[in-house]
Amino acid sequence: MLDNRVVLVTGAGRGIGRGIAQAVVAKGAAVIITDIAENSAKETEALIREEYNTEKTLALAMDITQEDGIEKVIAAGVEKFGRVDGLVNNAAVMVDSGPLLDSDLQKRTKEIDVNINGIFNCSKAFVEQVIKQNAPAAIVNVASHGGVRAHVFMGHYSSTKAAVLNLTQCQSAEWAQYGVNVNAVCPGGVHTEMLQAAAEAKSAGNDKRSATELRETWVPAQLGRNMEAIEVGYVVAFLLSEEAVLVRGQSVSVAGGIEHEAVQDYLG
Repeated sequence: MLDNRVVLVTGAGRGIGRGIAQAVVAKGAAVIITDIAENSAKETEALIREEYNTEKTLALAMDITQEDGIEKVIAAGVEKFGRVDGLVNNAAVMVDSGPLLDSDLQKRTKEIDVNINGIFNCSKAFVEQVIKQNAPAAIVNVASHGGVRAHVFMGHYSSTKAAVLNLTQCQSAEWAQYGVNVNAVCPGGVHTEMLQAAAEAKSAGNDKRSATELRETWVPAQLGRNMEAIEVGYVVAFLLSEEAVLVRGQSVSVAGGIEHEAVQDYLG
């Protein structure tokens, strides 16, 4: 599916980003693993090299709020692999949770800078490189189920993810002329550290349910379990591939059907 492709994944040191990096390698791509914490990126690289018996990896520290650093990482990827033709904008933070009336400007600004401006920065640098290469490419932005539906006590984070959905449509419309296909995925309750942090944040504002109890309500009934990061990665891999040429500017739910009532809700 992704043979001879080179994919850059941001925030790949853990969680969904790590699962995406694993999935694109499993589908044949070389991967540039980036994270603000270099040691985390290196850990993902070591895991992938051992699991998939490959050396088609490059692990680098990258702060997506710093344009110069992004350009250097892309240049390093091009130097090693000859080009970069896939970008997954996964890196994000959730630092301002709780009631909207208790919002902290500094924390809220941090979320906007990383979750929205970070995608602007990485995408711009990537497309500039793609134009030089004059070859088809793809971008997948990682949004969230929280960007589609309101999540109490996560309004600050969720609003940034809602912005990602509109940005995806704008990128798709503007960059098709350069051969760049842009889509987004909206994960639901993926088994990650961020999911636990979200549960703890909402639990702090709801004394009726613990974080553990809240997490149980986020298990998709149709699936019967939390999703794994690599499963999100497989959907991302498809959207990066030429097989997804007809899917453009879309926000693809990868929430295990949590948006819909399960049949068993009507039984018994």
